[in-house]
Amino acid sequence: MVNLGNRSPSRNIVDRRPPGAPDRPARSRGMMIGFGVIGALAAGALGVTVTGLNSALEFIGIERALIAPGMEAPRRAEIDDFAAVILGDTERIWSAEFERYGAPYQPPKLLFYAGQTTSGCGAIQADFGPIYCGFDRQIFLDLSFFDAVSGDFEARGDFPPAYIIAHEVAHHVQLLTGDMDIFYDRIDAGNEPANQLQVRFELQADCLAGIWTKQADQAFDLLEEGDIEEGIAAARAFGDDAIQMMDRGVINEASFTHGSSEQRAEWFKSGYDSGEMAACDTWTQEYDAL
Repeated sequence: MVNLGNRSPSRNIVDRRPPGAPDRPARSRGMMIGFGVIGALAAGALGVTVTGLNSALEFIGIERALIAPGMEAPRRAEIDDFAAVILGDTERIWSAEFERYGAPYQPPKLLFYAGQTTSGCGAIQADFGPIYCGFDRQIFLDLSFFDAVSGDFEARGDFPPAYIIAHEVAHHVQLLTGDMDIFYDRIDAGNEPANQLQVRFELQADCLAGIWTKQADQAFDLLEEGDIEEGIAAARAFGDDAIQMMDRGVINEASFTHGSSEQRAEWFKSGYDSGEMAACDTWTQEYDAL
């Protein structure tokens, strides 16, 4: 169990769900999950023609997975509180980390919704999974996704939801540090396949999530026995190879956008072991060595 102690929840929560309603109706296999980021994609800033959000999501990488039914009220309240405290923990840790470098940390907002909603990046559906929109500087999350995490993805325990929130916050950190600009600039340059650049970007976010985990554990005694193993298991569960095998029964490395199970686990562990942002440089390594 993740230790939430008596720490304050974040106030940067936006709730667009209908009062008292389940998060969404049951879905079936064949829905899409985009566990990642949308920034300038929807504006075509990557040098590609984008005709709506679905095209942008296809570009950054969409995999198919089983989406869980809507949450019952007690579970919804529990995960609401959990997510708000974990977001607060990201604010506490990243504020301190940015202060080390003499820069203010401007936290993102976490927006809860049910089924579908709108954003500066276009329409967002629960089928996409957790999404960070750089235009809004918001994370969009249908919380019933966490039921799929422990179900179909078999990432058990309560640390995987914390890892997912930390990964999405890491995309916001990348925006603030300029790493998102590096990503877009290198896409514009066209010297490396776009999906490989997306892998670099996503693995860096996994590494930053590992840094947060390390520092949060040191600051708040966040982790209990087995939690770090749950985090590594979650990183593996969301590897491109694992998701492709679950969905299609075949693996196509040329279409990877988030990294293999091994890569995601290794970069999360690299951030956790070091606790330092310097360990998260995915831009200078040979791609095959990531």
